[in-house]
Amino acid sequence: MSSFWHSIHVSVEWNQFTETEDGEMSYERISIKRHLKGIDHKPLKPEEEFKLLKKVKKGNASARVRLVEANQRFVVRLALSFRNQGIPIADLIQEGNLGLIEAIDRYDLEKKCRLISYAAWWIRLYMQRAIEQKSRTVTIPINKVSILKKIKNFEYGFIKMKGRNPTYKEIADGIGMEEEKVEYVYHLGTTTLSIHVEDDDGQSMEDRLEVDVAEPLRRRLWLNELEATVSKTFMQLTQKEQDVLRCRFGLSEEADPVSLRQAGRLLGLSAEGVRQIQAQALSKLRDPEYGSLLNAFVHAY
Repeated sequence: MSSFWHSIHVSVEWNQFTETEDGEMSYERISIKRHLKGIDHKPLKPEEEFKLLKKVKKGNASARVRLVEANQRFVVRLALSFRNQGIPIADLIQEGNLGLIEAIDRYDLEKKCRLISYAAWWIRLYMQRAIEQKSRTVTIPINKVSILKKIKNFEYGFIKMKGRNPTYKEIADGIGMEEEKVEYVYHLGTTTLSIHVEDDDGQSMEDRLEVDVAEPLRRRLWLNELEATVSKTFMQLTQKEQDVLRCRFGLSEEADPVSLRQAGRLLGLSAEGVRQIQAQALSKLRDPEYGSLLNAFVHAY
């Protein structure tokens, strides 16, 4: 099966189907010509086609491949008619090939008509479904797509005649549907907008948003984790050592660092006594057994 898919794989690089001012074919059009050149797309005679269809009915995979290749020009031509609708041309061709395969497998040998006459409907159906389902950011249920088309067609005609947008009631009366259902389906077709799309001034929606919103959140999380880690490492210190460090370095809520003398006054110690206790506590925290917990925050900061 993989060799089969390889034989009909479409390697088309498609950005825009255009022609230069002097009428030369664009790079994308040349890519399609290269794709067709790589397979045996030579048309089949009616009797050759019928023989291959009979082989397909007997499970001959190579016959199916030959029928797909022989009809590639039609698939590509039909795909081009659906271009610029939100799906790359290569994907449209691939969907068209799936429709062609469906037609080959369903073909009734008693019809005595050319395969492409029967397959055209299936090829077009697969492409249309792909556009309806895959070109939207939010997928619309397939049974609602046809209703949305009716609504949009009525809306377009109404605007041309009246010069204004119709109300939901006017649409409902025009297409013979309940107003509530019209409103529901109408909103399914609402267009989404990327925050990266630029306006006429070269600014995107992303540029107009506050860029610092996420940073305070990350910093708060970082500080909360640091506080929890400090509390954990402080468990190895005596209560007096904890008090000295919290007072000296402002580790309590809404507290600022203070000098040795100020800490001494607050804790009822001499400045030298505070210095000695601080040195002893910091020496413990530098021990690899405990200090490793804080090293990650030192490097991150």
